[in-house]
Amino acid sequence: LVRAYSGAARAVVEESELVLRKPRVRVNLEFAYGQTGKITEVLSQFTGVEVIDRDYGETLKLEVSVGLDQRGPLVRSLVEATSNEVKVTEV
Repeated sequence: LVRAYSGAARAVVEESELVLRKPRVRVNLEFAYGQTGKITEVLSQFTGVEVIDRDYGETLKLEVSVGLDQRGPLVRSLVEATSNEVKVTEV
């Protein structure tokens, strides 16, 4: 029985693919509705950015997930595109 399970486990490992997972962070963005186009454009320029949640109130709030290595460049781009009219906080 042990030999059978060992063989099956070995076969699974040999057939499996290695998947590299990069660390991610969640970032909250809050901005006026008038900035939506600029924010959307910046987010589309970064690979792997995922919008996790949206809150439509007096302002628009987005929670996004981004690779840790892209956090700094993303925030700088958002601040620049909106003339510092976006509030950015980490979750």
